[in-house]
Amino acid sequence: MYMEYIRIYKVLQIFNDRILIEIKHSPLWLIISNDNSKYDETKFYMKMYLDILDIIEHFDEMYGFHIFFMLYNITLMNINMFNLILKYCFGLYLISSSPIMHICSSISTAVIYLYMGTLIISACDKVNREIARINDVLIGLLQFELVNIRDKKGPEIKALVLNMINTVSAENYELSAAGFFKLNYNTLFYIVGCVPAYLLIIPKEV
Repeated sequence: MYMEYIRIYKVLQIFNDRILIEIKHSPLWLIISNDNSKYDETKFYMKMYLDILDIIEHFDEMYGFHIFFMLYNITLMNINMFNLILKYCFGLYLISSSPIMHICSSISTAVIYLYMGTLIISACDKVNREIARINDVLIGLLQFELVNIRDKKGPEIKALVLNMINTVSAENYELSAAGFFKLNYNTLFYIVGCVPAYLLIIPKEV
């Protein structure tokens, strides 16, 4: 029941860990730790790259809240629907409550999957566009001579920048909502708020 959740969580951890490792174990990290005006462009670049994590957290907060609020509304809909049925079919309720609850549950389940499908597909598309934008910025920074080749650290920094471009390249990730629909309906309620469903970023090697 929890295996899909664990797999998605590990993938997200891999994605975040790669970013942190790239930054904190790089010569650029040491460079921006020193106040050196010669590397102003590099500092700007590193700030932009660190903003990737802020973007991910922003998506998590925004869509995580919407998913929770949607489930809350679905619960209220179930209660209101059940009260409505009780009001007009009170006699039937006394005889058989189970079929009525099954109908309510089926309708709410259909609404959840319809709404979640639209939400996740839309969010995956936004993440795709964001990765493409980040890639364009990284390439643009190289074109504007972010790295001074004549400097002794130039080739090393340029290689690191190219490696980072490859790390966030859309070609290395498959953003898809399809994996979400493999989740058990009950599992959905356990992972809401814990796993941002719009971030099903699956590295090809995983």
